[in-house]
Amino acid sequence: MTCRFDPLSAHSADEWRTMYIDKARALDDTSEDLREWQEQAADLEKLFQDELAATEQSLGAERKRADRLEGERDEWKAKFMKLQATFNTTTSSLQRELDSLRKMTSEYKTQVRELEMGNDDLERNERYAQSSLAEMEERFNRATEEKIMLEHELMSKAAQEEEMQRLRDELRGA
Repeated sequence: MTCRFDPLSAHSADEWRTMYIDKARALDDTSEDLREWQEQAADLEKLFQDELAATEQSLGAERKRADRLEGERDEWKAKFMKLQATFNTTTSSLQRELDSLRKMTSEYKTQVRELEMGNDDLERNERYAQSSLAEMEERFNRATEEKIMLEHELMSKAAQEEEMQRLRDELRGA
């Protein structure tokens, strides 16, 4: 019930008393509500402060964990970078070695090809030399046979000349 004070209206003392009692009750109710609200607010404030303290403590622990994890991440990153550099160096070195081996293989193949061609030339020259040697041996053998035959003929002629000379000498002496 709301009551407005109007000085022109005449209220009886009972009405004023009733209004006073109503207002006092309303004040008591409001005071009680305020006290309850203040208690609840104090409880909530304590609860929020406890939660805030727990959250700050948890946040501090999480920050420490985050710092530790960042440190570990930095260590792993440094290790990765070192391994990457080692890998790049090794890869470059192996690539150079592979290129060198390919070049050497190419040079060896060229040398083998040249040696095979030289070997073919030597084999051809050997066959030619063997053929020439066989031909020369055959000519030598024929020449030797002809020489022996000529020597026999010469010896036979010399024997015949001796025989003729002896016969002439006999004929002259006879």
